[in-house]
Amino acid sequence: MKVLLTTCFHWYLYLLLFLIHRLGEVKTEETFPSSYPYYWNWSLKTHTFEKGYLHLPIDSRSLQTDFQLSSIHRKFEESSEVNQDEIILDIFHKMKNGYFIDLAANHWKSASNTFSLEYYKNWKGICIEADPRYYEGLLAKRKCILFINPVGQSDGEKVSFHIHKISGWSGIIGNEFDNTLSNEEGEDLQLTTVTLTTILDFIQAPSIIHYLSLDIEGAEYYAMKGVNFDRYTIYTMTIERPKQKLHYLLASKGYLFVRQLSDFGECLYIHHSLPNFEKVWKEYHDSDDDVIIEWKNHRHDYILDPKWDGNITTYRTKGEVLYEKHKD
Repeated sequence: MKVLLTTCFHWYLYLLLFLIHRLGEVKTEETFPSSYPYYWNWSLKTHTFEKGYLHLPIDSRSLQTDFQLSSIHRKFEESSEVNQDEIILDIFHKMKNGYFIDLAANHWKSASNTFSLEYYKNWKGICIEADPRYYEGLLAKRKCILFINPVGQSDGEKVSFHIHKISGWSGIIGNEFDNTLSNEEGEDLQLTTVTLTTILDFIQAPSIIHYLSLDIEGAEYYAMKGVNFDRYTIYTMTIERPKQKLHYLLASKGYLFVRQLSDFGECLYIHHSLPNFEKVWKEYHDSDDDVIIEWKNHRHDYILDPKWDGNITTYRTKGEVLYEKHKD
């Protein structure tokens, strides 16, 4: 009996030491390794499907578009940073089964503008994320279709993508972007761009997209130049620090700046074809006379131009009519 107890104790001690050793090897998705290629060796329960320049990590979950969640009837809790998800739901009257694009998706839940839409209201959509630290979480915890290319103005363009040590700061390197050649924190990858239109065409997305969350570290205009606005209409957008070129591109396509949502420059835009456009405009827009658009200690007055006329039917900039909405 004594020998048996001794043997069991030794086996228990061995198992305990083994578990401690294994736990010490566990890497979380927030860990930044000393050598970037480590992430490519992760067992992500997936494989890479390649169609030319298009890279889509897929599994049975991410292609199962009718995937149902047991949480669909739970009380809604926002996961976004400044209540973007709650605002979008309010605009669409708490609608279920909407469609979104999350560019870039980043963490599967923390500060996500689309997680709660998907989790509580059964919205479907696309998550686009080129930072491999977030693949496992997005594949394991989300039902969105995941694309891993950086989005650009054209397909097949080779770009340097900076993996920043600070979560959420990764992005394409360029003099006009937040990640410039002078950045030293982190590591760089050579990746291939794809346009948002190509992604939407590839998965046969609906022509009406209810919501786009856009935050790619200063490359927003570069990405939106690749959108076919004649083929796809995006009803609402939240954009972090929209630059002047992007703002006027959107204005020329019938989009209206509604409100700045945060002191770091998160801005809400809506399209003129939004069914409850005038109601949303009146509810969320502050009088231009009372508004100062400012972030990073600089004013951005271009955001308030163009303006809608008093009857909210004509969009003007410097006297030029960009879009005229004809009432039935």
